[in-house]
Parts: sequence; C-alpha cells; structure tokens
Amino acid sequence: MVAKKSVLVALSIASLMVASLLLSGCSVNFSLNEDSINDAVDSASEARESFANAAKEYEEIAEILAGVESNKATRIVVCDPKTGKTITEITDQSTIEKALMPLSEENTLAVKPDTPEEYIFELWQPETITLGKDKSDVSEEKVLEITTYKDSNTIQISLVALGNISLSMTSAESAEALRSMV
Repeated sequence: MVAKKSVLVALSIASLMVASLLLSGCSVNFSLNEDSINDAVDSASEARESFANAAKEYEEIAEILAGVESNKATRIVVCDPKTGKTITEITDQSTIEKALMPLSEENTLAVKPDTPEEYIFELWQPETITLGKDKSDVSEEKVLEITTYKDSNTIQISLVALGNISLSMTSAESAEALRSMV
C-alpha cells in the first residue's frame, strides 16, 4: 500500500515537472521505464524522510525553546553584531521575562532575511548543578543567542547549548519586545 502511494506521488510529481517544462517551451524526450520509475520512487522516499527528519528537529527545538525558563535567566547581554561590543546588559528579571515571553507563543518559521543584523541578544543563566558539584563552583553559561535584523520581524535563534543549532522565525511581537530593551 505504501509502495503504491509512493509511486502515485512520484508519478504526480513527474507529471507536474513535465508539464512545467513543456509550458516553459522545453521539449521533453524521455521514456518511462522501470528504472526511471524506481528512481522517482526512491527520490520521493528520500524527500519524505528528509521532511520527516526536519519536522522532528524543529519539534525538538520548539520543545527546548518552550523549556527555556526566563525566570532562570540572570542577564541578557545586547551586542553590536559588527563589532561584538556590548551595547547594554539587562539584569532586571521582569524586563527579561517580558522580552522573552513572545518566544513561547506560536511563531512562524522563516528564511533568514537579506537585511543586515541589528542586535545580538545573549541569554545567560546559571549552569545546572550536577551531582558532586559544589554550588560555589557553578558559573553562568550562555544558552541562547537571538539576532534581530534591521527593518524585519524575523529573528534567528541559536541554541548555544546544542552546538549553535539555529532557526529563523517571524514574530513581530518577539522582535519588538527584544528591541524595546535597547
């Protein structure tokens, strides 16, 4: 049953591609044989797996973002993306929570804009105390970097704790909340 669906999807995609080529003025000379159908099925299967993996990764990132506890944040450091210098540092807990609240709401995934970077917001919090570690040995760690872009509602979030896995999303409310701290 799955194979039939895959073949139907592959044939549908192939027919749309052929129609697009013909409408654009290209001549198409090819024959459908078992190898080309199998190749199309393989390609469709790979695409399906790729989309499934991407969806899983974004779901994991969304869970991590939802788990970011803004009340644990000790500070947000705002940096100039060109120079890397600190513009301001926010330590007021209510300001931090207010700025980060829109991130936990529903936002739309987006493509990184072509406009220049505006600000980089570094979110710092105490590192997790692990078994056998003394509380006095606990330091701060940067857990997130959020970048805003000039004249854009798109922000990029980099999960520093996960090796800088990044995603861009459109959220006018998040972008404005972050900019209001500067």
